[in-house]
Amino acid sequence: MDVKNHRKQLAEYLTNKQKQTTVRSQETAVPPRVRTTRVPASRKTAVKTYARRLKTATIYDLPNEIILKIFGYLSIGELLSVAQVCHLWHLLSSDNLLWKPLLQSCVPSQVGSQQLGDLKSSNLKSSFMQRCIEMRNKRILKLLKKKNPYTGVIHCKDVENAFKFGGISWQIVMTDTSGNEHCLQHQDISYHLMSVSVRWFSLKMIPANNVKKLSLYSCNPLFHDSKTGKVVSNGPYQRSLLYSMDHKLSSALDKLKPIGTDENLKVFALEDGITIGVWKEGGEIAFIAIAAGLPGLVKKCIMGTASKMYQSPKEKSLACLPESTYGLYGYSCTIQLRTMKQEIWDQQFTNVECPNSDIRNGFAQFHLMKETDRQILQKELEFPWKTDAFKNKIKDVCCLDAMLIDNEGQVVWNCCSAVSVKKEGSRKFSFDMDFDYCREQSRCIEYSDQKGQIFIQIDRDEERTYIHHIATSCFGKAFKTVHIFIQQ
Repeated sequence: MDVKNHRKQLAEYLTNKQKQTTVRSQETAVPPRVRTTRVPASRKTAVKTYARRLKTATIYDLPNEIILKIFGYLSIGELLSVAQVCHLWHLLSSDNLLWKPLLQSCVPSQVGSQQLGDLKSSNLKSSFMQRCIEMRNKRILKLLKKKNPYTGVIHCKDVENAFKFGGISWQIVMTDTSGNEHCLQHQDISYHLMSVSVRWFSLKMIPANNVKKLSLYSCNPLFHDSKTGKVVSNGPYQRSLLYSMDHKLSSALDKLKPIGTDENLKVFALEDGITIGVWKEGGEIAFIAIAAGLPGLVKKCIMGTASKMYQSPKEKSLACLPESTYGLYGYSCTIQLRTMKQEIWDQQFTNVECPNSDIRNGFAQFHLMKETDRQILQKELEFPWKTDAFKNKIKDVCCLDAMLIDNEGQVVWNCCSAVSVKKEGSRKFSFDMDFDYCREQSRCIEYSDQKGQIFIQIDRDEERTYIHHIATSCFGKAFKTVHIFIQQ
């Protein structure tokens, strides 16, 4: 037993001794591939500086030639993105060596080498961007050659095709009191006979009293695929200003009377066809809707800038029209009542004449309908609205589109706006009617802007609702005043 115990103790002692030796050897071992040469004292400062420089070296320390080589593998959109990193990258990303091959690959094959050489070599990037914008606009405007024979202006289908081909979208920008911008892309768009309706109804809207500036832009992609002609996905786009309100939104709404209300919100109609719904509780914006007329709309979207709206050529004054013995003739007027999605009623009046005897003090009066005629309303006048969470209908509110065209096919005046149907209205024009109607059921629609105004009288008998008469006047700095009367 003593021998066995002695062997056991000896084995445990040797094992422990071996472990201690292994741990000590690992602690004193020299790491592989490490130089142990002693550095002279005079070189210690230089070594520390070099080591510190290695620790702080970043991509910004690369030579310009290497950065240009890396930028050569980037797409056009990526080049425009890296240009915003720093001043050096902005200069390098604008180098002509980068943009010349991109120009040759993205511009369609119809553009020859001679035309490419005509671009300014001093700033090839800027010339390339301008060339792409011009070619994009030319392609889009080619789709707008046909006119609707009914309205006399560009067909809404052609406008829809132009918007889809150009990838044009709409963006609303709300600037709060802290200077932060809240950008929202449009969520719904509808094309009508004489206008386009665009809506935003996201729950991310901010309270109306926090909005100090409201701007509307169209977002137009810059680049199209040279083979398919389709818009380059996730590419850069150009913004065109369509509307801007530089004062607080709450101040503007306080000066207006709601055109309609329900148990949840109030609806206001601003200038330039803008409609805003505000929740009664909290004052937050429920939705924003835009009604834009078709004449000149595409040019406004693609030819403006982010800071300046596109200005169309001056409209022709009625004073410049030749006056014959018979006065003015060949005019047409189209009026439509609708919702944001569907038509309620529309009517066009053609070959309208105004004898010289009806032109007084700059007022030209057009009598369009016989006194015995009626315009029946088959649908209720209401305004459906929706958000991401709620929807409802507001009665006695609708959208109004009106257009007056002269005998040469030029648009004299057009309007697009949400309007209210009032139960009681004052007549701005008097008529001697040869029939009786129920005045208790009489309602009216009134609209006016800087160039014109319109008044629609709606009545109801025992069986139907009909339009009693319509009076429209057009005036402004560029026109003599024109009054259009529709009698029924």
